[in-house]
Amino acid sequence: MSFQSIAQNLGRRWFLRSAHHEPTVVALPAQIVRTQRVLVLLPENELEYRRAVQQKNLNSLQALFPQARLQLIKQKSLLPATIIPCKEWDPTELDYRGLPSREMKKRLLSESFDIVLDLSLSFAFINLVLAHQAKAPIKIGFADPQREKTHNFIISFSISPSWDQAFDVLCRKVSGSVAKD
Repeated sequence: MSFQSIAQNLGRRWFLRSAHHEPTVVALPAQIVRTQRVLVLLPENELEYRRAVQQKNLNSLQALFPQARLQLIKQKSLLPATIIPCKEWDPTELDYRGLPSREMKKRLLSESFDIVLDLSLSFAFINLVLAHQAKAPIKIGFADPQREKTHNFIISFSISPSWDQAFDVLCRKVSGSVAKD
C-alpha cells in the first residue's frame, strides 16, 4: 500500500467523522418551489456520466427546477456535456488526502446553492465532499451508507437499478413531493 493511498484512506475516514451532522429538517416541497440555484454533481463513472448528460435527462432536470439555474460539476477527463456548461475538477486538484484543495473549493463552490443533486449511482467520494461543502439545505442522492451521513433526501432501492431507472425514480420522487404540497 502506497503512502498516498494510506493518506487518502485516512482523509476519507476523517472527512466522514467530521461531516456527520444532525439531520436537517426541511419542508421539501416549499424549498423546491423557492429554489434558485441547483448544484448538480455528475457521476465519475463514465457509463453513468454518459447517461446523465443525455439531452432528455438534462431537460428532465431543468423541468424539475424550472425557475432555477443549474450548475453542473464533472470530472475534467469526461467528455463535455451538451448544452449546459459544466465546471470541471481534475484529480490533480485534490490534496494528498483525496480532498479538494482550497482553490478547487473556491472555484467550484463560489456561490450558494439551494439544492445539491448527486447523480452518482455508484459511490463517488468527491461528490460526497462537494455536496457537504456546498452547505445547501437539501442534498439529494441515491442510497449509500456513506451518503446517509451527509444527504437528507435519500432514494433507495430493494434491488440495484440501472442508472436510467434510478434517475426516473429520482425525478418522480422530487416532482411528487412538490405535487403533494
